[in-house]
Amino acid sequence: MLLGRLAVDKSAHGRHIGSGQLRDAVLRTVQAADAARPGSSSLDHWYRQRYHVNVANAGKILSRMRNNPRDWRIEDLKVLANRYGINHDQTGSHVTFRHPVVGRLTVPADRPIQPIYVRKFVQFVDSVIEEQQ
Repeated sequence: MLLGRLAVDKSAHGRHIGSGQLRDAVLRTVQAADAARPGSSSLDHWYRQRYHVNVANAGKILSRMRNNPRDWRIEDLKVLANRYGINHDQTGSHVTFRHPVVGRLTVPADRPIQPIYVRKFVQFVDSVIEEQQ
């Protein structure tokens, strides 16, 4: 895998755009490698494990979502859902997150997810955390 130099204009610093670019570049590279090797999703598994386990834990991801609800992908929401015991399923262009006590939330799987849906998801996760305590 060879990535070119990624850069963000100074006016966009502090908005996590560079990390989103890197995340997108790695994910696209992994998807291209998986497409080249049908029947194997080991690279996708490696990426998700490395990015979401070693780079950021669920608390950090949730904190970053609170601070900046822009430029998030549906995969990030699914990781948090898995960590907090929230079921999710994708039908078409939407993902529905379900919790037996808190209820459900449907989010369009557009890239990037609109900030209003990220805020609603953070509130949903906060309700689940509160329920678990």
